[in-house]
Amino acid sequence: MIDLGGGERDPEVGKLAFVTVAVDGRVTLSQALAGWLDAAVAIVPEDWILRGQTPQQSGQHNQVLMADSKELAVDVALSCLGVARPGGARVAAVAAESVAAGVLAVGDVVVGVDGVAIIEAEGFVDRVRRAAPGDRLVLRVVPAEVLAEPGPDGRRVQLGDAIDRAVEVPVVLGADGQDASQARLGVNARNAYDVSYPGAVSIDSGQVGGPSAGLAYALTVIDLLTEGDLTGGTNVVATGTMALDGSVWPIGGIEQKAVAVRRSGAKVFLVPSGQTEAELREARRLAGDLELVPVASLGEALVALADRGGAPVRLPVLGGGAPRTGQGCVTPGGSRS
Repeated sequence: MIDLGGGERDPEVGKLAFVTVAVDGRVTLSQALAGWLDAAVAIVPEDWILRGQTPQQSGQHNQVLMADSKELAVDVALSCLGVARPGGARVAAVAAESVAAGVLAVGDVVVGVDGVAIIEAEGFVDRVRRAAPGDRLVLRVVPAEVLAEPGPDGRRVQLGDAIDRAVEVPVVLGADGQDASQARLGVNARNAYDVSYPGAVSIDSGQVGGPSAGLAYALTVIDLLTEGDLTGGTNVVATGTMALDGSVWPIGGIEQKAVAVRRSGAKVFLVPSGQTEAELREARRLAGDLELVPVASLGEALVALADRGGAPVRLPVLGGGAPRTGQGCVTPGGSRS
C-alpha cells in the first residue's frame, strides 16, 4: 500500500497491518438479535455512526479523515527519521465567515508574522493570541499553488526552495465568537515540513475511510526506510489515530478489531492506551491469546516492538546514523487560531 517514491526499500520478514471495522447500516430485528449474541458485532443507534449526516456525507467525511491520516503519518514518520523538519504553519482549514476567508487558502504556508519567522504551527497561533481584535498583522505566506508546482526533478517544490517566493498578506484580526476580547483569525493550522527525503511517499488506502490507521502507516514507513525489521519477523497489527506531536489517539470499534486481529493470526496488537478501561478490558477478553499492547505514542510503539524482538530504528537507508530506540520520535502538534 505504501509507495516510497523511488526510495530504497528495506526488505521485511514480518508484516505490519492495520484493521478496519465495517458498518452494515440499518438492521432488521432478527439481525439485531443475532448481533447481540455475537461478540464480534455491536448493535448501536444509527446516529452514533452518522452523527446527523447522511450515509453519503459520512462516507465522504471518513475519506477526508483517511487522507489527513495518511499525510500526518508520513510527516511524523519522516520527522522521526530526521529527514523532515517543521518550517512554517500550513493552513488546513479556513472558516467561511472569518477574516481569513478570501485572504488565506488551504495549503498556504505561513512562514512569518510581522517580520518574525514562524517555524511551527504553535508559534503562529501564539502570535495571533497575543494580538487584540482589530490589530493588523502582516503574514509572510508561501502560496499553496507555488508548493503544488512540479520541481525540476518532477517532485513538488519543497518549502525550503520556495521561501523566496513568499508574499506579504495583511490581515485585520476579528474577535472570537465566545470571547470578544480574544483575537481570532479563523484558520486551523498544522506544521508544514521541509523534507529532505528524495522521494514522495504516498499511501493507497483504497476505499477504507477514517483516521485510525495512522499508527500503522507511520510504523510501516519507518520500517521500510530503515535497516532491520521492526516486527522482529512476526505479524503485528496496529491501530490508533496519529497526531502531529507523535501521540496516538483513541479509535472506535476496538472490541470488533480485537476479534478481527485474533482471527488473522497476528501475534501482537498495538492499541491506543487512551481507550477507556472498559474498552481495553473487553478488547483483551475478545483477543484471547493475542497480545494486546497499549501505547500512547509512536515512540512507545517502537519501544514496545523492540522489547518483543524487533530491530531498533537505524538509518543507513537514509544516509547512516546512530541507533534510535524511538523515544525521540515526537514532533510539535497542530493548533487552531
